[in-house]
Amino acid sequence: MPIEECEWFRHLTYRSGTGVKSAPDVRVEIMNCRNLDKPVGHGWQATVYKTGEFAVKVLRRSGGAKLLLSFRKEAQILARLNHPHACRLIAVGVAAGSPCVVLEWIETDLARAMNLHGPHRASVEKRWPNAERLRLAVELASALAYLHSGNSIDEDLVVIHRDVKPENVGITASGQVKLIDFGLATVVERLGEPHAKWQLTGGAGSARYMAPEVARHIKYGTAVDVYSFAMTAWEFLALRGAPFPHFSAADHRAYVIDKGQRPNIPRRWHPRLAALVQAAWAPSPRARPTAAEVATALTDLLGDSRPNRDRLDDDDDDDDDDDDDDDDVLVN
Repeated sequence: MPIEECEWFRHLTYRSGTGVKSAPDVRVEIMNCRNLDKPVGHGWQATVYKTGEFAVKVLRRSGGAKLLLSFRKEAQILARLNHPHACRLIAVGVAAGSPCVVLEWIETDLARAMNLHGPHRASVEKRWPNAERLRLAVELASALAYLHSGNSIDEDLVVIHRDVKPENVGITASGQVKLIDFGLATVVERLGEPHAKWQLTGGAGSARYMAPEVARHIKYGTAVDVYSFAMTAWEFLALRGAPFPHFSAADHRAYVIDKGQRPNIPRRWHPRLAALVQAAWAPSPRARPTAAEVATALTDLLGDSRPNRDRLDDDDDDDDDDDDDDDDVLVN
């Protein structure tokens, strides 16, 4: 398909210190997507089809200009990514007159792979023992470090994902992490200061994993992804379900955003893991480590972990008691 017929894909804009600028165009494969089977998924932005080893994501026809802009930005970002733990874009094109992207097929996501919203912790621990879950945390942190480094889009640009949560952590058939769903991602100029902040859209993301500064609609930067990472990592390391599942929106605002309440850290966690997660979800963005620092610290912990000791006590795995002594995700 001639590039002229894929005009929807052109132009990536980003926020700089002097206003909105355009990034250089990137070369991608152009494909005319035909004969798609029944959809395998529906999102707020697009419908997803599976064809062979690939996923085809087709923009909703009723989306309008705003949705097209979001779809284009996501495609432009994905086209520039080259990291083993970020979703890979294969091609862009048109399917029955609608813009589409062709992506690598990713089998499932973290929430489904671990049944994070289900009650069966023992079976999850058997399939995903401590060291394996810690490895997933390393891979997720490394993907975020890559986005924030200036090595992803351009040396002068960084990507903020803005929607890190278990459902957006893809898991391949071989059990590797792939960060997915860049529909809320944004690109900003790299200023060299790790805690640089931008006046960006407030309220972007999922409330349970959203950093306080985003909820407050104030300036923020890459540290919002670190906060979301911490909430996500706690969920799949502690295996206690989602953070604060019974909080209403008002409760979440009052206790988590305004008062700084956080999930309980299991007592049997390695002290370095506990300290790292607590730092990563600190109320102040400046108190949080960078994603690169998180990835390094977790890699060190993974090297020190003892995967042959996944259960160190005789407590009933099905016990729903919230006593911290029942937890042993990564032990000292």
